[in-house]
Amino acid sequence: DRSGQRPLLALCRAHHGTVRMMRGEWVQAEQDLEWAAGELSTLRPPLAGYARARFAQLRRRQGRPREARALLDEAGGHVLAPLVRADFALDDGDPAAAVGHAERYLRGLGGAQPIESATALELMVAARIRLAELPEARAAHEQLGAIAGAVGTEPLRAAERCAAGRIARAERDPRAARAAFEDALDLYERSVMPFDAAQVRLE
Repeated sequence: DRSGQRPLLALCRAHHGTVRMMRGEWVQAEQDLEWAAGELSTLRPPLAGYARARFAQLRRRQGRPREARALLDEAGGHVLAPLVRADFALDDGDPAAAVGHAERYLRGLGGAQPIESATALELMVAARIRLAELPEARAAHEQLGAIAGAVGTEPLRAAERCAAGRIARAERDPRAARAAFEDALDLYERSVMPFDAAQVRLE
């Protein structure tokens, strides 16, 4: 802001809004993401898709799917858009479409950004389980576990534990599933990620 670099400021605000969304600070996140999307659409149109895709994620979490889908349409071909579409496909009960969108997102990353792959891999576990494709779900979980082990952050470890719980439940091992979900819940709560913690409670 002090340097007058408004495009950079807008992109930073989009990232900041994403962090606030993850922390459950949705009012502030909405302000950040709406401002960033507006600024970037004028100053750096190719980057506006990122802010709109993140804004769509927020609207989905808020239970406002119509607005979320409209924002996603405005995000155009941004690399993040297929990942958000995968979430919507799972919401719509279409795990095959979710897998397709997640795979497209991973191809867009080009395999060189493992941390950015983690969310798609977690989603792939859930989608593959719904398709009764347990070997593929285990393979996605193994990749997610490797990333979580290498990076070691609590949110990534939580995602791995949640995926492990889903697989254990699909394998009819309730004791292992419960332990994994409890571990994921503890990690998400320590990370101040209330929406994700709530999702694990539902599991």
